[in-house]
Amino acid sequence: NRFSPNSKLAKTLDLPKEFILNSYIGNRIGFASSMAVGKTILETEPSSAGSIEVKALIDEILELLN
Repeated sequence: NRFSPNSKLAKTLDLPKEFILNSYIGNRIGFASSMAVGKTILETEPSSAGSIEVKALIDEILELLN
């Protein structure tokens, strides 16, 4: 899901730290554009902010799993 760190919801969440990742995926036009052509943002815009966010999230999850 997309996340806006400045949203009212994000500011009011009071979750234990172990449930919160440092990485997040923002609300990016590139996601909709890439889906329209049947690809991922990593394929259509590999150096975009959206791709960087996805890669950071993947790296963080893989680190937690190892």
